[in-house]
Amino acid sequence: MFPTDAAFQGLSYNQRYQEMIRRFIGERVYDAGWFITTKRADGDITYLEPLATATSDVLRAAIEGRVNVVKAMLKE
Repeated sequence: MFPTDAAFQGLSYNQRYQEMIRRFIGERVYDAGWFITTKRADGDITYLEPLATATSDVLRAAIEGRVNVVKAMLKE
């Protein structure tokens, strides 16, 4: 129905999600995000966070920062 954004041409679903999250954070649509992939092999599950700007540590820091801002505002 609509043309595909050229930036997504030839990318895997994994890469498309990474680009989408990268854009949302970069354009301040989201303050933070977390992108995680899983793989199951031989009964084990492994996890990867392939996007450095959308890891659990980055998300946690963003949430903590926002909570601290709100707490500081409530003290005033």
